[in-house]
Amino acid sequence: MVNADPPAARIRTHGPSARGVFCLIASGEFDRDNADLIQTAVCAALAAGRHTIVVDLGRVTFLDATTVNVLVRCQSLAAAHRGSLYVRNARPVVVRVLDGTGTHEMLTEAEAAASGPAELVATSRFLVDRAHTLRAETRRIIATIHADRRRSGRGRVAE
Repeated sequence: MVNADPPAARIRTHGPSARGVFCLIASGEFDRDNADLIQTAVCAALAAGRHTIVVDLGRVTFLDATTVNVLVRCQSLAAAHRGSLYVRNARPVVVRVLDGTGTHEMLTEAEAAASGPAELVATSRFLVDRAHTLRAETRRIIATIHADRRRSGRGRVAE
């Protein structure tokens, strides 16, 4: 009989999407020895300004209560950063663990709301950042025009 090693736990990142959603794609088996991979990835995403985070569990073949606890803590951490975190695509074996710990609804309910307030906040942040960028660019262009006019001796340009 051949003993196969369990699939190694991994986290890949994807995004953010056009709507500002940043996805962490988990795969393999997660337990107390490697659940911190999720927390590390979430903290990095939050530090990079990602406020809407999805943890895709579609490739996770096992997770334990320690991992569920990490997901709950990460959801609280995202909320503390005025963001959101939710899980999606959980396999039946993972759903059973989430149901058994009473966290399934809490960790997935934001999925339905992602097209609502969380997405609106992410879009609003993007638009405000874009407006600041355009404003700074406009000021730079006006300053260049003024400098060109002064050099050419044509005087000041009305703003």
